[in-house]
Amino acid sequence: MVPKMDEAIFQTMKADILLVIGTSLEVYPAAGLIDYTSQTCEKYIIDPKARELNHIHNLTVIQNTAGEGVPALVNKLIKKCLAKRLCKPTYTVGSFFRY
Repeated sequence: MVPKMDEAIFQTMKADILLVIGTSLEVYPAAGLIDYTSQTCEKYIIDPKARELNHIHNLTVIQNTAGEGVPALVNKLIKKCLAKRLCKPTYTVGSFFRY
């Protein structure tokens, strides 16, 4: 039994954005969490060995290391958020920010 799996499923079901970093989604039960996301949830996998998964709606695969893929994705998401006026940065780009 995986500790706190029920909580992980609950949080995944509520997610607007899901980042999967450093795995190719081949190890279960954690790999199955992506199946609990909503159709509208934006899903991103960052892993050099990741492959396209056509059965998962709204998925972007980034074949890169976490060290390079995460900062690029975070900057992309920040720009998207700012463009839609959904957030305002309270820290420098590359750090966390509040909505």
